[in-house]
Amino acid sequence: MGAERMWMPSPSVEQFIDAVKQTVIANKRFVPPPGKALYLRSLPMGSGPILGLAPAPEFTFLVFSTPVGNYHEMYLAQTQAKAKGYSDVLFLDCVNGKYVEEVAACNIFVGNVVSTPAIQETILPGITRMSIIDIAHSFGYQVEERLIRVEDLLEGDEVFCTGTAVVVNPVGSVTYQDKRVKNKTGKEALSDKLCETLTGIQTGCIEDKMGWILELAIFCSDSEEVFGSGVVNLGFLSLQ
Repeated sequence: MGAERMWMPSPSVEQFIDAVKQTVIANKRFVPPPGKALYLRSLPMGSGPILGLAPAPEFTFLVFSTPVGNYHEMYLAQTQAKAKGYSDVLFLDCVNGKYVEEVAACNIFVGNVVSTPAIQETILPGITRMSIIDIAHSFGYQVEERLIRVEDLLEGDEVFCTGTAVVVNPVGSVTYQDKRVKNKTGKEALSDKLCETLTGIQTGCIEDKMGWILELAIFCSDSEEVFGSGVVNLGFLSLQ
């Protein structure tokens, strides 16, 4: 969708996966042990010779690895929130100022019925978000993608965030206009079960019934062949 808006062709699924494979193999010495992550970022860009307001005649698509993500747009609000003793900041919609959208660098979910803000232009369609929805469905939970009012957030018994770095992170409390509401956390919380399942699939400890695992063969410097697997559709690829 992003490429189309910029009048850029999107790579095929096969091209994307092949680029991911090549990037991981080229950076195999930086692949961390289970529990850590190597960020992979895709970058399409116009590379043909042109000046002026028109689509480029040629395009380049690449995948690169990086130790961290880029979340500069949320730093100001997050810094202000942390200065007041909070762990993070939650953004509301800019039109009405009453609907929940995102945490600084994460998507957000709220119970009792598992709910998450519906995807709009101002809400990132996170891959971890999508994966958690799929896992919740596999557990038999109903998941609603809808407008979530601040009041819904305060009335929910559980709130948690999802993202590449945090995976699934429970929210201990939410404060709005000086009203603080504590949420359920720990082993009894759904977020703990979802996190355990997702990380189990990522590390190969739980059978992948979703078709997310991609097997790679990596050759070490001593010519010994080592096989690994990774979760391509989670925004990063973590080898075993």
